Amino acid sequence: VTAFCQIMNRIRYGKGQMAGGNSIFVAVAIITITYMGVIAVARNDNQISVIKSEVLASYFHFHTPMIFDWITNTFGAGVNSALVEGLVYLSSPIVLFDKFLDTNLGGISLGSMDFPFFFRQIQPLTGINVLDLYSTKVSTMQSQGIIGVGWTTAPSSLIMDFGYFGAAIALILQGAYSAFTWRRVTAGGDFQDTVLAIIMLDAAVYMPLFPVSTDNNVLFLFIFCFIFRASSGMRRKMTHGHDSSLRLPRATDAA
Repeated sequence: VTAFCQIMNRIRYGKGQMAGGNSIFVAVAIITITYMGVIAVARNDNQISVIKSEVLASYFHFHTPMIFDWITNTFGAGVNSALVEGLVYLSSPIVLFDKFLDTNLGGISLGSMDFPFFFRQIQPLTGINVLDLYSTKVSTMQSQGIIGVGWTTAPSSLIMDFGYFGAAIALILQGAYSAFTWRRVTAGGDFQDTVLAIIMLDAAVYMPLFPVSTDNNVLFLFIFCFIFRASSGMRRKMTHGHDSSLRLPRATDAA
């Protein structure tokens, strides 16, 4: 989010007004890419194999061409693992979503799949156990003969939370707010507007994988910027109205 916002600000304001923008963007981009690569290599099930691609192949039942392995392993086993994991994660959710549609999970979680953090905090009040509902989803998907812990797209979480009709309404509202935030940015909005627009863009980009609201960092960043933007707008309206009420009458007004 930070990297994209730096790009947006550079495009909007130009090089002269973005002191340090290049260095911040480069640093965030390098850190992000390095972190994702390390996680892709390090996250593994050594009980199956120490080679990440073999672990993924055992879970998802696929085989990579020998020429692909030969080329990618030329740059190191870590590169091969990162690329294979990326290919698996970007291709499997659509198939898993197709299987999800054959289940009867619609509307059973009441929002806890899209906002698990909040529902964990209010579990004593609602009686909704996020872990139990997730386990139900996993076991139901496994009963379809496929991996139960894979990403099944963001719409599947909306369907599980609000049913098919509720999910359709939520997607319409998401699209409308995305367009609204983008228009504010292109019309000269400030940094908070840019952050909100990029978060909504992230929500669209990650839709084939999972809902971005399940990431607490992104969720709280969105809430903070949304509240800050709303409160700033209210303060401007109140200040404008107060100034207008105190404006002295002019001669032309009397005439």
